Parts: sequence; C-alpha cells; structure tokens
Amino acid sequence: MDALTSIPKGVEDPLEDLPRFECPEKDLWAGVLLRAFKDLDNPELKRKIIFWFSSNRNHVGSFRWICTVLGLDGAWIKEQLKARKWKNPL
Repeated sequence: MDALTSIPKGVEDPLEDLPRFECPEKDLWAGVLLRAFKDLDNPELKRKIIFWFSSNRNHVGSFRWICTVLGLDGAWIKEQLKARKWKNPL
C-alpha cells in the first residue's frame, strides 16, 4: 500500500469533507483552513485562531494568503464567522 495515496482500512479519511482542487497543494491549504474552523471550538486555541483570521498579514500560511491561493473571499468568510460570534461554521 502506498502510504501517500491510500488510507488504511478502518481509518477515517481526514480530508473527505474538503472540496477537491486541481492540485494537492491546494488540498493541503484547504485542510489548514478547515482545521482553523474546527479549532474555533477549542477554548485553548480559540484566541489564537481568531487572531489568525483577523490578521492582515499576507505571507505564506496566513489566512489572507490561503484565501488568495484557493480563490476564496476572505472578507466574506470573516463576516460569516463574526455573524456567528466566531463559532465553528461547519
């Protein structure tokens, strides 16, 4: 079994809920964004995640950069999160 392309039987695919992009690198960054949404429910991480979403930085791995790479509207995502009082939108 190729560990890079196969999920072992009985193990849940952690990426099954993600939209698929044309390249695996975009899938990776979509996973980072999804993890951030889920981490909003973690009291120990919530503050750091809100800071990450709120930051105006545009370096590799920043929220703004990921939105640009994935072709997403970061401002709209922030509005939706704020409307939900920073709760997990998924």
